[in-house]
Order: sequence, then structure tokens, then C-alpha cells
Amino acid sequence: MFAGVKRNSLSLNEIIELYKGFKLHKPIDIRFYKSFNDLNISIKSTNISIQKSDRKLLVDNIYLPPHIFNGKLMNPYNIGGFKFNYLKNKIFKYYNK
Repeated sequence: MFAGVKRNSLSLNEIIELYKGFKLHKPIDIRFYKSFNDLNISIKSTNISIQKSDRKLLVDNIYLPPHIFNGKLMNPYNIGGFKFNYLKNKIFKYYNK
């Protein structure tokens, strides 16, 4: 899953480079920009940078966004109550099949 690029626009070699930590630059032909100052929308061609981020957690194909917990940015999988709920839901799904 990659944000900001069209589906199937990355090659396998580019995905491997991203996994290794390299930054990838891709041209985007059509990008819409909103201006809240004058309420206009402009269409431009631009380049975007794509890189791997460890702040996003994907568990069993479910995206778990980071949360602020006691003033610290934390991954919700590391918060004690979440682990219990996650395991409880996995058990219920298994037995409901």
C-alpha cells in the first residue's frame, strides 16, 4: 500500500528500494491543489517523494494509526489495553468461523 501514487505505477525494483530505506521521486501529471485563501482549485504537474515510514503499523492487513497516549506518540499495538482487545477479537473471529 502506497500513498500518493497511482495503483500499479511502482515496479518491483522500486518497491524493494523503498523497503531498503531509499527515497523515491516520482512525477505526477495531474495534482489538484486547494487554496482556502481565495477558494480556488489549481491543477499542476509535480514530483513527489515516497519513502518507508515505521510510524504506520499494519497488522493482519488492518492499518493502526499512531495515538498520543500520556503525552507520547505511541503505536496503539503497544498500549496495554489494545493488545488484550486485539487478541480477544482474534479468538472470537476464530471460533465464529
